[in-house]
Amino acid sequence: MAEIRISKNLINNEILVLSLQGQLKVDTIDYFIQKAFTLFDEMGDKKLFVIFNCENLSFVCSKGIGTIISIHDKIKEKKGELCLCNLPPSVYKTFELLEIFDIIPYFKYEEQAINHFNQRFDIELKQINAQTSVFNLSGFLNMEAVNKVHKSIMGHVEESKIQNVVVNCAQLKTVYSRGFGILLSIHDTLKSMNKKICLTNLSKNLYETFDMFEIFEIIPYFATETEALQKIEA
Repeated sequence: MAEIRISKNLINNEILVLSLQGQLKVDTIDYFIQKAFTLFDEMGDKKLFVIFNCENLSFVCSKGIGTIISIHDKIKEKKGELCLCNLPPSVYKTFELLEIFDIIPYFKYEEQAINHFNQRFDIELKQINAQTSVFNLSGFLNMEAVNKVHKSIMGHVEESKIQNVVVNCAQLKTVYSRGFGILLSIHDTLKSMNKKICLTNLSKNLYETFDMFEIFEIIPYFATETEALQKIEA
């Protein structure tokens, strides 16, 4: 029986790189699933950011591809992400033909996949009451994240009918130009709806950048979330 081997490398205590070696087919799939989920469980309650490095994966059957998609879906359900890298040419062609890369992100090199996760962006909702919600931003507010911000905030506003939005930037690392633009656009839309938005908890460097672009002349800023909630609900 052909074997499938999995070796683990944990990057920055949060990015799990699993290097696959051998053949992923009917008689190795059960072991692959068991081993992969054992390694996932070792991460505890952390969000899973997983890279399958397939450089030494010589063959994947149709059921194996289905298994990878299933693992991707389970990770996504828990707000994590799976991506692939280093597929051999023959395996790459099969994945491309089946349009797998429309579902699972692919990178040619492991370093690119790691950089993808290092520059990821996340937004989490915390509804305070019927009138006010807090959105916690983390990571890199880049061009790819802009649509996610708009959809998350405006979708919630339209669905819940809240009046006040607090954007907590405590975990935000970088804001690109499109990021400033989307925050200003959301402000203008909310203002036209007689609703309010404010910012809080910017790092020193980001505060100076926002200040330089005179963002605070348009969107109110408060040093802490507690102060922001008090002011916006006043």
